Amino acid sequence: MNKRMLVGIDLEVSSPTQQALQVVSELLEPPSSYQQVVLLTVIPTLDPSYARGRYRVPLSYLGSTTEQRRQADHALRSACLALTQRGVARERIELHRREGEPAAEIIKAAQTLDVDCIVLGSHEHSFLQTIRRAVVGSTSHQVLRHAPCPLMIVILPRTPPHCDLVAWYEEAVTRYLNAQAGRLTVLTPSAVAHMFAPLHRTAGRKEIAAATHALERLSNNGLLCCQRINGEMCYIND
Repeated sequence: MNKRMLVGIDLEVSSPTQQALQVVSELLEPPSSYQQVVLLTVIPTLDPSYARGRYRVPLSYLGSTTEQRRQADHALRSACLALTQRGVARERIELHRREGEPAAEIIKAAQTLDVDCIVLGSHEHSFLQTIRRAVVGSTSHQVLRHAPCPLMIVILPRTPPHCDLVAWYEEAVTRYLNAQAGRLTVLTPSAVAHMFAPLHRTAGRKEIAAATHALERLSNNGLLCCQRINGEMCYIND
């Protein structure tokens, strides 16, 4: 079977989008029936056919700017790179850029590109919050109402309290290493602190310290080996 999965990519490649890409990379692992992943970003512009009811938009804005197109292309390349770094072959990835109302364009793309599943990231952290957004209206809700195929909404995990930071980084690194199985990976505390920082949290001294403890735990458990390279402690999955 040649199933296709469409993933919505926002212009900022935000944390919810990155989480969605992580889930998609896991779904694409053998023996997955999905053969192709379609990355779609939509530049929000006026779509007269969709400007009605509570979703009415101003009629003055008619097209995208050069900067928006540049940002959209950069977002697609970044998302593509994130998937290839997680082991998804480049030939399995399609890049598409559209302009218009995001929900409407996602639905149109799902129809014209004949996809079997749509994946969207969400900022919400619980099922009840997702339902609340669905009631008051959101891009996900509009897609859910009109999508021609199943829709998966990927929700970010909650930000952990400080005392759980070590466990947070340990779990994040473990998932990353599992996705990179068979590939040589070199990690440093600073890189881990920045790569896997919890949502809305800046990687500072506390985060780097927690990442260091997490890497030490993984090293003690035999998942990583520790080596000093150019004066910096590095952790290698060798």
